[in-house]
Amino acid sequence: MLAVYRAVVVGLLPLALVYLVWRSRREPAYRHHLSERLGRIAARSDRPVWLHAASVGEVQLAVALIHRLRELSNAPIVLTTMTPTGRETARRALGETAAVMYLALDTRAATQRFVTRIRPRCAIVIETELWPNLLDTLARAAIPTALINASVSQRSAGRYDSAVLRGLVRYTLQGIDLIAAASPADKARFAALGAADAALKTLGQIKYDLAADDTHGRAKSTPGRSSSARPVIVAGSTRDDEEARWLSCFAEIRTHHPEAMLVIAPRHPQRFDSVARELAAGPWRWVRFSQHGFDAAADIVLVDTLGALGQLYHRADIAFVGGTLVPGIGGHNVIEPAAAGCVVVTGPHVDSWADIMAPWCRDGRAAIVDDEAALVCQVVDWLADRAQCSALGRANADQVAEARGALAASVDALTAAGFLALDRPARSSPSERV
Repeated sequence: MLAVYRAVVVGLLPLALVYLVWRSRREPAYRHHLSERLGRIAARSDRPVWLHAASVGEVQLAVALIHRLRELSNAPIVLTTMTPTGRETARRALGETAAVMYLALDTRAATQRFVTRIRPRCAIVIETELWPNLLDTLARAAIPTALINASVSQRSAGRYDSAVLRGLVRYTLQGIDLIAAASPADKARFAALGAADAALKTLGQIKYDLAADDTHGRAKSTPGRSSSARPVIVAGSTRDDEEARWLSCFAEIRTHHPEAMLVIAPRHPQRFDSVARELAAGPWRWVRFSQHGFDAAADIVLVDTLGALGQLYHRADIAFVGGTLVPGIGGHNVIEPAAAGCVVVTGPHVDSWADIMAPWCRDGRAAIVDDEAALVCQVVDWLADRAQCSALGRANADQVAEARGALAASVDALTAAGFLALDRPARSSPSERV
């Protein structure tokens, strides 16, 4: 099956490069550093610790892990990512602490070139990126490999277990030395997909650590929701078409709660202006956050800057998390608004977050709704008793704070397994890969 996969990705390589160039029409950074996508990088001889994080969310976890690893070792560090925003986030956060570059596309030649030139002492992949050629190359080179904060949704597990992918996924997972699952359910799914029992550990969800730490820092500097007499709804990380749906929902919500205000934070900066045009065409009194900040007199605040969403969750009664009303995305971070003390509502497409939200939903602290009509009903119900809504939000924040510890456990597991050492014996030798 690996041979078939290799033939397919070689055939798709020209299309992938064309896509990157096409994407660069709107985001010019996609045309930069294309040689890195082919593994054409400078050779290294210092045997770095190598981490990979796909995009911004994973990069944030990687940065926290790198800072903890740096306390234990002076080993050089390389961090790869897949997107320009991830690369820029890593560069700003790490400075000279780590070299930052793109990961090679998953052809056999590109991944072998990348691994040969980096010569990492270990590979640490944040969350779940199963690139068969890359992971096979690492296993054959006897480079210890870990998945940290690893999760696989029930939907993804079903896809991986299909007749077409089952053998390839099993083979790929068996080349990984440590799979630090984010939950017992994730561990069980990885085991069912063929991961080695010896590699599997349940270490918890690192996003709890990051959200709790971030909340502690912001609580000292951000005016809280008590500073606003009006109920505040934040629609965070919204994707294409979700803003239009929310404007329709908000009009209905205002018939029940005319004092309510809405904060909209699109996921991608290139969409700020198009959402602004959509707001300008409507009846709302709206402002740009970059120009007016949090204007409590506005009906709607458009968040058109990066890095502001976290502080705005602290002002909100209710948080909607985007990428969930439209299919194919699977949602974004629901832990961050919960840590800030919000009740959380999403659309139905929460593939990777359903397990986390399940206990919140049972207690009424969150809701996964089927459509916009149900979304309106849920928001209206919560705002009908704002004191109760606030109590439910505080319970979310308390639960997130209590769930910390996965970051320290992951660092302990990596160090105990010798991932930072240059002479760690590999679990399997290249000859065992067939």
